[in-house]
Amino acid sequence: LEHVLDNYPSRKHEGIVVDAITGDILALASRPHYKQHDPTSLITDGMNSSFLTIPFEQYPIGSVYKIIVSAAALESGKYNENSIFSCNGGIQVGSIWVPCNSAANSLETITLREAFAYSCNDTFIKIAQEIGGDAIINMSRKFGLGKSIEIELPNATGRLMKKNEYTGAGIANLAIGQGSTMVTPLQVADIITTILNGGIRKPLKLVNGLVDPEKNIIKNIEKQKLVQNNRIISQLTAATLVDWMGDVTKYGTAKHIIDSNIGGSAGKTGTPQVSNGGELINYGWFAGFFPVNNPKYIIVVLSLEGGAADMAVPVFQEIAEEIWLSTNK
Repeated sequence: LEHVLDNYPSRKHEGIVVDAITGDILALASRPHYKQHDPTSLITDGMNSSFLTIPFEQYPIGSVYKIIVSAAALESGKYNENSIFSCNGGIQVGSIWVPCNSAANSLETITLREAFAYSCNDTFIKIAQEIGGDAIINMSRKFGLGKSIEIELPNATGRLMKKNEYTGAGIANLAIGQGSTMVTPLQVADIITTILNGGIRKPLKLVNGLVDPEKNIIKNIEKQKLVQNNRIISQLTAATLVDWMGDVTKYGTAKHIIDSNIGGSAGKTGTPQVSNGGELINYGWFAGFFPVNNPKYIIVVLSLEGGAADMAVPVFQEIAEEIWLSTNK
């Protein structure tokens, strides 16, 4: 992970690698970094950056949030992957015009499965209007958003939109992960882990336990976490989302990934807009897993470079390829 991040000098990137089966955090790092001895340093610029900085801070989520909206839609029983929508290149919500992905617009009529792959804003805003913001927020909480991850190190809680923020035209921001919704890369990794475990939340784990100076176990964190597993979504919904994430790399917003050598990869892109000194820039997410069949590794990449998801996807791919090479020698 660090070797790949070092291939992008002076770039603000982070990566997390998680064991898809156990939820063990195998690696996490960010760049730039200068204070590895101080994991509590949370300054993202200059000489005070920590290698833990970006993974533990909160950022806008963008279209990665459509995983949550999709889960809420499927769990409502009102939709399936063949539910039909129309994409008109954008949608008017109150006084706000929200543009859509041009690839989605070219289809005009689009299934929900295709809408996920193309990250169609029109579709997800219509779903949010139909099922209501409360259902989406409730699903977010079930996945653990709005709370820090219990890994024995402090990390941000993130932020969920309040009811007055998603009432009226604000529902558009909620549906596509814009506005005030904030998450940490850790929380995104947690979401993917839950989906790959059939909808059962298997909390991320960084520390197995605590011991005293004589090596006696004083706290068995691994055992405590095992009894906390709980079902978040149905196994069918989880399997459906896994398939949809595969479509993203087959023909959707990350179709340029070349991954035949690693058994294929899958995931979801996100491009939240962020104000930087009065100028709007795009952050880039790619949260996914590989190989596609019997996934072993979850990788979450966030780029703060202002270049959209296209900045995160190649970093994901390089990390996956290096892991594959190192474990298949």
